[in-house]
Amino acid sequence: MAYDGILLGMGNPLLDISAVVDEDFLK
Repeated sequence: MAYDGILLGMGNPLLDISAVVDEDFLK
């Protein structure tokens, strides 16, 4: 899931932030 967030984050900063939050949430 983090991989998808990084790829999508390249074009969408909002998705990048969501990916970071998701990673923290999973931890």
